[in-house]
Amino acid sequence: MYKKEVHEYAQEVKRNVEKDIKRNRRKHAKFWDYPACVSICFGKRGLYVKGYSHCPRGTVWHSVMEREMNRIGIIGEPTRYCDNTLGNCAEQHSGNNYMKQAHETNLTRLNFSPSVRPRTGQVVKPCKNCKKIFPNL
Repeated sequence: MYKKEVHEYAQEVKRNVEKDIKRNRRKHAKFWDYPACVSICFGKRGLYVKGYSHCPRGTVWHSVMEREMNRIGIIGEPTRYCDNTLGNCAEQHSGNNYMKQAHETNLTRLNFSPSVRPRTGQVVKPCKNCKKIFPNL
């Protein structure tokens, strides 16, 4: 579900990054690169929320999400399950955004689109951290 939407979102992110690169080329300003992945989280209410992978520093986590993440490791560091930094993944950010927007408190009610790499359009499998956090992955 939401396969078309996640690919459209990946293209939107790619266009935005390319615009920023073009706009800042002569200013020698720092700009962010493409995020590794984008994801869409959805539930039964028909609501869906987008998210992209980025550093977890500064992210305000939903309390249930934060508790589950702290159960498997330290946010901002790799875990014993996976070399990916806990809190970096697109699924974790889209899930967090959905939980806050939909006032969802149950991780079993979250569903996800495939994660897509904006640079290439490639579908990426969820990491072990995400599989530990989200039962439906």
